[in-house]
Amino acid sequence: MAKGLNASGRMDWASDLDFEVRVVEDEIPDDVEWLFWVGCAGAYEDRAKKTTQAVAELLHLAGVEFAVLGEGETCTGDSARRSGNEFLFQMLAMQNVETLNGLGV
Repeated sequence: MAKGLNASGRMDWASDLDFEVRVVEDEIPDDVEWLFWVGCAGAYEDRAKKTTQAVAELLHLAGVEFAVLGEGETCTGDSARRSGNEFLFQMLAMQNVETLNGLGV
């Protein structure tokens, strides 16, 4: 997760949508076609939240059954890798693989 940001605010981007965004908890339901990985920027940065909302709206309008991980999602490590911290990136990547494997993906 991005430093200094609370995981409980990870779904705030969805609060203005006129439909409910499903959140996966223990396993991905059979009717979910796509898992939408929002990422730290998409969850917390104001400009990126607009893109996240637009993608969710497009998926919803297209009738695609999708879900997100909500607080279960962690940072991808992209910013760590771009800043040269390959070790942190690898740790976060392994954590994300474990999260997805735990969901049966």
